[in-house]
Amino acid sequence: SSDLKRAAETAEIIEKACDVSNLVLTESLRERHMGYLQGLTWDDTVNKSPGVFKGFANFEVKNGLYFDGRNQELPSRSTLYINIQIKKPKEDSKSLRCGPNSGF
Repeated sequence: SSDLKRAAETAEIIEKACDVSNLVLTESLRERHMGYLQGLTWDDTVNKSPGVFKGFANFEVKNGLYFDGRNQELPSRSTLYINIQIKKPKEDSKSLRCGPNSGF
């Protein structure tokens, strides 16, 4: 999981609930800081600053973040990290790895 406090705390809760013991916190899975929009829902963000995403040609807001194939930065970072971890020897057969906003 991300090494940032909120993500780490959530990962620890999941770790206990799923009875896994090898939680890995890493900078590689940190979420991005959104500046003055940090902490807002997508709806609140669009209401506060309707044109805020117009400068980004790589995604559009449709019920959350939609990746259109031109920029797969977050999914790519998550997939790369997971693939690296999969290749590492497992000390324990029970393993859970997850990252913020990645669907894992």
